[in-house]
Amino acid sequence: MKNFLFFYEQQLIGAGHLKKSIWDHSGELLYWTRTGWDGVGIGQFIAKTMMKSASTNFGYRFMVIQTDRNNIGSKRVAEKLGGSPELIYGYTDHLGRQSNMVVWVIPMPVTKVASPYDSSYAFNSYTLLLNTIYRFDHEGKLKNYLAHDPSLERNRESKEEG
Repeated sequence: MKNFLFFYEQQLIGAGHLKKSIWDHSGELLYWTRTGWDGVGIGQFIAKTMMKSASTNFGYRFMVIQTDRNNIGSKRVAEKLGGSPELIYGYTDHLGRQSNMVVWVIPMPVTKVASPYDSSYAFNSYTLLLNTIYRFDHEGKLKNYLAHDPSLERNRESKEEG
């Protein structure tokens, strides 16, 4: 495990945590960006920095980012890093609301090179060990499900105005 703190002019603007994932040969990225610093690339910078450390120190083949379906910023970070949504599962948040978590998988550089020659470098989402119901995206439903929902943007704008 490795923790990262990111400062700008002696102010904490973000943090990250890197840990071994429940999948074979993979690590998991968790990150946070201070309110007011979202939308300027801090999340992507944190994730890239952690991926470099994971590649150098741990030899992971994949990095995993789990995001709430409604977290547009984290969705964009995962997409910009080359992640693909591999599965989705339901959960209850800290306020008792039902939501869905999306698992994004990002292949590390060594995996991109080795996977055409060695099938053991393929990501195997069937090794998921969570105690929850999940489904796999065999028919492209996940892409439609993750499509940007304009109502989320309107809700966020109305909160910012109020």
